[in-house]
Amino acid sequence: MEERYTKFTKLSAATHFILLYAQPLSSTNSTTNLLKAPLLDVVDIPLIDKQMNASLLETKPSTIFRQDPSPEVDEAWRIISDIRPIPISRAGVIGLGKDPDRAAKWPEDFGYGPDAYIGRLDVLHQIHCLDALRREAHFDYYYRSAYPGGLKNTTKLHRLHLSHCIYLLLENLMCNANLEIYTHFWPEGMENPYPDFNVNKKCRDFGAVLGWQQEQAADMHRFGAIRKPAEYGPAIELPRELKEVFYQHLHPAHGGHRT
Repeated sequence: MEERYTKFTKLSAATHFILLYAQPLSSTNSTTNLLKAPLLDVVDIPLIDKQMNASLLETKPSTIFRQDPSPEVDEAWRIISDIRPIPISRAGVIGLGKDPDRAAKWPEDFGYGPDAYIGRLDVLHQIHCLDALRREAHFDYYYRSAYPGGLKNTTKLHRLHLSHCIYLLLENLMCNANLEIYTHFWPEGMENPYPDFNVNKKCRDFGAVLGWQQEQAADMHRFGAIRKPAEYGPAIELPRELKEVFYQHLHPAHGGHRT
């Protein structure tokens, strides 16, 4: 069985995962402003006053992010979950508490210079995961034709991705531990106080974050063609189970099934 992994393991697990789940967008590369950690050190992300729109009922005009599935809704979520990779500097890698000798670099023909490393904005990965949960809530629309038997009949990669996203979002919610407090009011026709979830907040301007991402992000097709350079040294070993999951997904004839 080991022989059949030989070709597969020449590709990084990250590359496979991105090619399977990322959604290509047009991109503009830049050789300036290699990201150092944190992003706020190099990009002006203003704080804005915002009241959360947290009504149980949909408000008018309705936000597209609460609408039923459609091509337009999918496009809106695609734009705000742009998980294409970006260039970061060596200092940025160190600032993240990572070893630059084990972090993957961009080939110089991408135009980022000789000291650029591959990174991604975590918030966009979190939104990508939220979108995955949204799609799961509309299973019939997105997956029923491929999996008539429901979630239990999806691939192992599909279920692992879902579990990964649930736990990742939980970890981030607990890590950030939003300490805002919402009040209550007395509603007509109800005996108990009703929560007012429309909390007033100071928020980072997500439009500025997304704008920077779209300017810096690399082309996914070129990214998918990157291979490990000899100077990187031995590849980091992946758990056998993970290799098996990816192999089956990429080779349906051997028991896998693409999501």
